Amino acid sequence: MDHVTATFKNSPDGIREIMLSRRTYITEAGFGVRASIYPVTVTTARYGGSYEGGPWVAFPVSPWVLGEHHWRDWCGSDIECSAWWDRAVTEDWPVGRGTTPDLSYLDLIETVAARAGITLSDWSEEPTWDKDELRRRGGQDPAV
Repeated sequence: MDHVTATFKNSPDGIREIMLSRRTYITEAGFGVRASIYPVTVTTARYGGSYEGGPWVAFPVSPWVLGEHHWRDWCGSDIECSAWWDRAVTEDWPVGRGTTPDLSYLDLIETVAARAGITLSDWSEEPTWDKDELRRRGGQDPAV
């Protein structure tokens, strides 16, 4: 399974379906697999985490969507921002929070994976160049 969709009944603009994908990546250590969400916007929190729950936040939308009516109060005035984030927590909106950009994105991935019933450890594998391990994972021999 390379893609699953998680449906959130509550989000700033109503029902939102978010696709979680398995992506193959390559490093000096070899090939690996990890979960991914697209589109996603990661940005600093307007009030440094006071209302948001962390200094970095990840939204499952393109950047331009954050300026639309239902989304824009995430970075509004104190009152607007506080109310938006209170609703986000109360209604379990799909938003990632963290102390770094990577951790906020990971928090969003974990939220979506939990909703989709996916165990992320089943979707994440360390890189390898080992031919037998690549075959076990369903990959091809990189030398062929």
